[in-house]
Amino acid sequence: MVNADAPPAQRLPSQLATAIIGGINELVLQAIEDDRVDRLHELTEPAARLVRAVA
Repeated sequence: MVNADAPPAQRLPSQLATAIIGGINELVLQAIEDDRVDRLHELTEPAARLVRAVA
């Protein structure tokens, strides 16, 4: 459990944490495959939006 010491309403189950990590990993892999390694910083906003949407 992520944030196990947080109040119950704020706890993030490990399955959701894994899903978030997997999604961010896919964004990074796609950028690498598209030869956009120099633009990885552009993934910050989409990754943050994903975290906020799930968490």
